[in-house]
Amino acid sequence: MIEENRTLLGRIYVVAVAILISFWCVVAAGSIKLRQLAGKLEETQVQLEDVMETVQGIEVDSLNETIRTLNKIIDPLRKLMGE
Repeated sequence: MIEENRTLLGRIYVVAVAILISFWCVVAAGSIKLRQLAGKLEETQVQLEDVMETVQGIEVDSLNETIRTLNKIIDPLRKLMGE
């Protein structure tokens, strides 16, 4: 009876250790994934800041003039194509 209890306790101990190891592996993998996502988020933020600087540097009047010029070019082409 005592030997059976020792064997059972040994098995329970092995299973408990295996569960703990599995748990910590999952935690470690999740931590690695979070670090990767944080890196990508930081990279995206830098890119967005660059885009914002570019957009702020564009003069609205100049952009409107460019659009008007393009429309002057595109309108006759649309008429030629029958649109």
